[in-house]
Order: sequence, then structure tokens, then C-alpha cells
Amino acid sequence: MQFLNLQDIDENKINHTFKESSSSSLIFSIIFLGLCIFWGWVIFKSGSFLNSSISLDFESLFILVFNLIGGFVVFVMTLVCPLIFLITFSTFLATTKKTNWIIKTSDDGLYIKYRSYLNNHCSDCTPEIIFIPASDIKSVYDAYSVNILPGCEGSNTKHKNVYLDILLTHAETSELKETLNQERNSMFSQKGFIKSKSKHYPVNIPEPGLIRIEWKSSKNHIMPGIKKTLKVLGHYYFIDFSLNLDTKCWDKAEAKELDDLILELCQSGDDINAVKIIKQRFGYNTTMAVKFLDEIKNSMNK
Repeated sequence: MQFLNLQDIDENKINHTFKESSSSSLIFSIIFLGLCIFWGWVIFKSGSFLNSSISLDFESLFILVFNLIGGFVVFVMTLVCPLIFLITFSTFLATTKKTNWIIKTSDDGLYIKYRSYLNNHCSDCTPEIIFIPASDIKSVYDAYSVNILPGCEGSNTKHKNVYLDILLTHAETSELKETLNQERNSMFSQKGFIKSKSKHYPVNIPEPGLIRIEWKSSKNHIMPGIKKTLKVLGHYYFIDFSLNLDTKCWDKAEAKELDDLILELCQSGDDINAVKIIKQRFGYNTTMAVKFLDEIKNSMNK
């Protein structure tokens, strides 16, 4: 294994590149841009509902309250829609950059970019790529999981995930696992307009000697799809059988399984659902649950 920076890669040796799809973020950007225009038009057409004199009769008071509620809704939407548009459009712009890729193949091996394309504004002074020689790769295969997580108002939501698993010929992945933990918990010097760090971590080490890449989930949609990807990788490596991981249901899992689920969510950057489960399991409030989650993250670095 070798840790690299972006400038260390010779693009002339690259045969295939796998990267995040731009279509979903573009579609959401167009939708919320349309909503911004719509609510702007509503404000332009509505005028001021306080121009008329206020009367004390019931009908006038009812109209006034109705207008106040409507005005509040319009005010909220005119704030929320532009904000969501900026987020989705910045995500789309990130997918158009050269830093948007997760795997590059060459005749010598695989380049895996473990730093998210959403964090391309972070400093490139630290390594963000791992190179695995072809001789170190035993097999590759697709894996599938289903997690049942807390939803709204006591309901549950089903999260389906597709992974690309890379099985190595050795179990020497402790250095990479430590690097991934630092990637999750460290703050990097940042450049450009965006100063936040995205909690998007597509690469994980579920066990020694196994590298798991999140291929399709609520956060990822790597192109091409997993089947076409395996067909391409099949020219270089042995393709093993698909793996169906056990379904994890937060409200039916034993203590050990629930701990594993919380750890899995923490490693993937899904702090929101991890906090929900911690609150349900231990009866913590939000502040205590966040503190407990921070303790888990700190223990991952030890």
C-alpha cells in the first residue's frame, strides 16, 4: 500500500475512472431553483396585506390572521428554498471537478480516493489516496445491506446500501483504518469560499484485509453501476460471489448488534441517525447523545 496525493497520479496510466453521478444533484438544483422563482413570484404578486385598515369585526380579524399565517409560510419558504438550492448546486459543482472520483484503475493496481469529493476544498497537503498493487488484491465483489433506522413520529425507515468490497491477500490494513479515522475526526486547512467539512466517508475497513466502498446509498451514486463496474474490474481481478449482509433493525437488535450499527453509522458519517438510536436506546437527550457519539469517535482513534 502507498499513500498518495492527487498530483502523484500519472493520468496516462489510468484505464478507467469511477465517480459520483451528477444527475441527482442537478435535478434537485433545478427543482429548488424553480421553487425559488415561484416563491419570489408569490411575494411580488401578493403585495402588502397590512396596507388596508384593520377592523375589529370577526371577518376582518379572520382575514388578517389568515394573511399573517400565509405571509409567515411565504417568508419561511423564501429562506429555505434558496438555502437548499445553494447546497444542492454546490454538490453538483463538486461532481464536475476533477477531484470527483472514487476509484481509478491501471495495469499496476487500484487507486482509491478515500477523501470525499465534497471535501475537495480541503488542503491537498495531506494524502487522500491509497494505491493498492494488483498483486495485493485477492478478489472483488458486490455486497448488499439493509438497515432499519428510526423515522419520524415513531416510524421506521429502510435504508438499502450497495458496496464494492475489495478483499486483499493480507490483513495489513491497520494503517489505512487509522488514516480513515483521522479523516473522519480531523479538521483540515481549507481553501476557497466553502469552509465547512462534509460528513461523507465512502471508504471503510469493516475487518482486517477488507476495503469496503459505499457504491449506492442515500449519500452515494457511483457511476457506472455496480454490475458494470464488476464487469470492468473482471478484466484485472477475480470476481467473487455477491454478499448479502445481515439486515440490522435498530429496535429488534441485541446490544452487540446495536453497538455495531451505531459504529457503522458513525464510520459512514451518518451522525443524525446514530444520535437517534443512542437517544432511543439509552434515553438520552440530544446533548447527551451527541456527547456520547463524540466519545465513540474519539475511541475509534485509539
